[in-house]
Amino acid sequence: MPEVRLSRVEAESDYLPRICMRCGAPATQAVERNFSYVPTWAYLLILCGLFPYLIVAMFVQEHIRLAAPLCAQHQNHWSVRRFWTWAAFLVMLGLAFLGMNGPNEVRELLCLGVFLGFVGWAAVAVVANETSIHPTEITIDDMRLVQVSPAFIAALHRYRGGVSAANLEEQEYFQPPGAEKHPGPGDQFYDPRS
Repeated sequence: MPEVRLSRVEAESDYLPRICMRCGAPATQAVERNFSYVPTWAYLLILCGLFPYLIVAMFVQEHIRLAAPLCAQHQNHWSVRRFWTWAAFLVMLGLAFLGMNGPNEVRELLCLGVFLGFVGWAAVAVVANETSIHPTEITIDDMRLVQVSPAFIAALHRYRGGVSAANLEEQEYFQPPGAEKHPGPGDQFYDPRS
């Protein structure tokens, strides 16, 4: 699963290379997508009840907007998956409605259909999510995306000037305290000692 780490500035602005995130072809447009992320440990609170989970998730959830460069073939990358997820859910609801209002002879069969429909819907939702470009982590500063084209990752690496997100601390603006720092953008200020 190819993955890439994008800073919040890169994700939310139009600074990404014009390469499709899905296939690596030239991108024709930037598709905006809002992502949210709840840390994995928070899901353990569901064992304590839905209400404690919802309260904690409200405070630890991170949101980010991605302006994803996509080609014409993949411009509906997320909407197609959302359609199939909702279609499977509506089929399951239809079976549940028929099960509640159907004749007694077929109620048991329809209850089995509702159970299988729920399992099918959950499988469609998981497959749709796992095969799409999605975050595995969102922090205040950045996000980690999976299912990204290796060609996009290579173009992003070249676009950044050959410095990967993991090696940012090697750049002059991320030097440890006490190291000689060269002035950069935003460092022009009045120093009364000079």
